[in-house]
Amino acid sequence: MVQYAPFLLGKFSDPLLAIMVGCLSYYVYERKMGRPQGHHLHELIKKRWDDRK
Repeated sequence: MVQYAPFLLGKFSDPLLAIMVGCLSYYVYERKMGRPQGHHLHELIKKRWDDRK
């Protein structure tokens, strides 16, 4: 029988929490490093999204 690790918040909440923490940490990293204009994560995602349309 397989023993699964306990969840912190829940089966579906834990992965969402991990994604949110990862995105937040990258956002803080970007703010700290001072990326050039037009190369921020949200701008690149927006550009990619607009290209799909």
